[in-house]
Amino acid sequence: MDSAAALFEMAPVGMGVLDADGRILAWNARAEAVFAVARSEALGRRFGDLLSLSERVTWAGLLSRARAFGAPERRRFRPEPRERAAQVVEVTAGRLDPDTPAFRKELGGLPGLVLAFDDVSEHALVEQERAEALQQTLTALAVRDEFLSVASHELRTPLTSLRLVVQSLERDLMEEALTEAGRSALVRKVQAADRQVVRLQRLVEGLLDVASIQSGRLRLERSVVDLAAVVEGAVEELDDQFARAGCAPKLDLERPVKGPWDERRLRQVVLSLLANALRYAPGTVIEVNLRLAGGRAVLEVSDHGIGIDPDDLARIFARFERASPSRNYGGLGLGLFISRKIVEAHGGTIQASSRPGEGATFRVELPIHLQDA
Repeated sequence: MDSAAALFEMAPVGMGVLDADGRILAWNARAEAVFAVARSEALGRRFGDLLSLSERVTWAGLLSRARAFGAPERRRFRPEPRERAAQVVEVTAGRLDPDTPAFRKELGGLPGLVLAFDDVSEHALVEQERAEALQQTLTALAVRDEFLSVASHELRTPLTSLRLVVQSLERDLMEEALTEAGRSALVRKVQAADRQVVRLQRLVEGLLDVASIQSGRLRLERSVVDLAAVVEGAVEELDDQFARAGCAPKLDLERPVKGPWDERRLRQVVLSLLANALRYAPGTVIEVNLRLAGGRAVLEVSDHGIGIDPDDLARIFARFERASPSRNYGGLGLGLFISRKIVEAHGGTIQASSRPGEGATFRVELPIHLQDA
């Protein structure tokens, strides 16, 4: 074996020599390891056949350029899957003079290629992980910026309304005497102010809940709770909102449906689902069904509103997400996220089903025995 052949065989990277058609003329030991293809199996095969199907067109282009222009070409490829083969290989291909003594006969007067390649699977994985981490960071920053924009708007709206109501109250109270009609107007203004305070309270509580969830501090205060009573209480609490939205609640509640739950947290879930239906389905009937099935409490809240696109169903329970733009429907995009976390903390599940234009149904299942949670 001459010195050139010895260097070829002992090279720390995979080496191969190809003819004008891309068939393998020479294949060293490192090449055998990288592709998990023995020399006897490789010789005479087209190098492109060792690559995955999706990479072969790319390889054909590289082969053509390297042979035509002579400048080395470098690219990463995925080999055809096989046991012990590399997952990602970086290939450098350079033109081989047809008069090269060792391969003059095999090249037949046409330029061939000499290849150098090695396993870069670990490097590729690290780079992919870095790219994914960067993309996640950029996405998180974009979500944060969007959330801050929405939050500032949502918090500013009730504050502005509250300030106007307070200013109006101040003017009314400065009058020397109030008529009965004036007193009634004052009551309405105080009620309006109270609604804005409640709205602000819920916005702030939502933010605090997210902070608790993210830090793993969401705690349940369990007791024996009648879910039917919770639902009725939530509907009663939103009575004014039902009236303003032109919606009518239709309740079908099995009794009793009791379990070891956190009453305040489940009330929060029911309020969120009802508020969501009111927001996206004004002027319709909101149906609430509760029953026992298979040892679990099943609560369904259905509306007949705009519905949800199938592509959005998987993400509406994520933090700061909503099925429709916030500029159209408002909200911080926290209600369904918090509801999912509360339900899961109880050992239950929550899911949505819908079609655009056909309304939506949210289904909550909760175990009625603590050992099932």
